[in-house]
Amino acid sequence: MRLIGGFTFCCLVITACSGGGGDKPCTPNETVDCVCLSGASGFQVCDAEGQGFKTECQCAPVNDTTNSDIIEPDIISPADTTPPLDGVAPVDSVAPVDSVAPVDSVAPVDSVAPVDSVEPEDIGPQCVPETVVWNVAYADIYLVLDRSGSMSGAQWTGTVASLKAYMATVTGHQSLAINFFPKDGDFPGTGTAMNSCNPVWYDPIQLPLGPLPEYVEAIEDELDLQQPQGGTTPTYGALFGTYAAAIQQKTQSPEHNVVVVLATDGLPNSCPTGPPVNQNDVGVLADLAEIAFTQGGVSTFCIGIQGSHISALDQIAAKGGTGTSFDVTSDVSLFLDAMKTIAHQECDFSNENLDAALEIDEDMLSVRLLSATGQDDVLLVKSDDPQYCAYAGEGWTVETDTAGNPTTILLCKESCDLLYNSTYSGVEFNAGCPATTP
Repeated sequence: MRLIGGFTFCCLVITACSGGGGDKPCTPNETVDCVCLSGASGFQVCDAEGQGFKTECQCAPVNDTTNSDIIEPDIISPADTTPPLDGVAPVDSVAPVDSVAPVDSVAPVDSVAPVDSVEPEDIGPQCVPETVVWNVAYADIYLVLDRSGSMSGAQWTGTVASLKAYMATVTGHQSLAINFFPKDGDFPGTGTAMNSCNPVWYDPIQLPLGPLPEYVEAIEDELDLQQPQGGTTPTYGALFGTYAAAIQQKTQSPEHNVVVVLATDGLPNSCPTGPPVNQNDVGVLADLAEIAFTQGGVSTFCIGIQGSHISALDQIAAKGGTGTSFDVTSDVSLFLDAMKTIAHQECDFSNENLDAALEIDEDMLSVRLLSATGQDDVLLVKSDDPQYCAYAGEGWTVETDTAGNPTTILLCKESCDLLYNSTYSGVEFNAGCPATTP
């Protein structure tokens, strides 16, 4: 068989002998024509004895220039156009691919011991702290500022400078209003003193409540215009009118910390003694503060400038819910510190004002300032000097009662200032687990 044009053909040889030698099939050594199955002519040679042909019919296939014997049919693939070499095993004698062991005979991966078969390390139960968050309360401050004649000179300029310095530190969370007393026109001998004592002169507020720092410029302009004058100190009328405005604000914004701050250099005087009340009586002023605190939710702070009676101001502060007054009689520049403390009074935290039952243990407590965005929280360090912490420095400390029991968590002064003079929204306390340090 011969491969032709990519396919194999079998050939039928038909021989035609010319002449002959009697009974011999063919003439010795004679070449004779023969006909191939394809119809083409071929040839073959008679052997020397004339008994047969040395070869079969030699047929030349189409497009094949070689002369070769006809070969037997085989099962070579039609795609294989290369003739097999003699003596070499044909391709189809190779074991087929599917005789190879299949892949799935390999041991599966899941026969490997699983990871969870390893014994885990015993790390014990995790500590879950008790967490309390205290949110910064917006402060609305109503300042009742004495501008009577006795405030002239260094006391007035020092007070104004301290107020401006205080406002320069505020970046948010606060609003300020100011009532100056006595009112303009209250001079000795003018007959207007009684009018200046009337509470209606002080409501509405001379400088209405406005947010800081947006309101700073307007307040500074008014402070520059005001000058101490007048011979009376109508404290009762000024407080009464201011309480009316402050209580109304507390009613409208109950979540705000609304406070009244009385700053004066003397005792109330030159106002009606009754009826219905003696406006020059410190006890009457203290009763006003108590009503504002207990019924209106408005606290009263007092700042005593040189010439004031600190004991009288302490009485008003105590009934107004703030304890004692701020004494700046020796140095009016301390007015700044007093205002800053008042503006962010909540820097000492007990379970009472946190409305919680934290275990206050400095070794099992972490404190952080919370940012408004939640991305810039600050973890505070525990102060190693509790006494210094109250007046300067960063971090926090724990205060104790007389028996040595921890009662209050105190933010150090710089951290307290940072809390209120920034965009921080509150303080987070985590108790009951080992303290986390920055």
